Amino acid sequence: MLSDFWTSPGGSDESIRVYLARGVGAAAEVHPRTEEEAGIELRWVSLDEAVDAVLDRRIQNAITAIALLAARVGRDRGWSTLAPADAPWPRRPRWQSGN
Repeated sequence: MLSDFWTSPGGSDESIRVYLARGVGAAAEVHPRTEEEAGIELRWVSLDEAVDAVLDRRIQNAITAIALLAARVGRDRGWSTLAPADAPWPRRPRWQSGN
């Protein structure tokens, strides 16, 4: 696991956990892309190229930026920053009965 973070602390209790996927590759497209998805360009890039896109402000999605930067630091540190995929998530809000 790469990172846990709050999307908007103080304004929302939404938190996100980002995992590292390894050994993935292109798959056959199962569903045709329509509407807003139809124009999305699909391509593989290296981690370094993706991090450069964050730093050049070409990638501005916060979740993607956090994931890419955490992956780059993790890789540079020999993946010693990774937590187990099933690590406890104590900061994740838990809904209690009656709430």
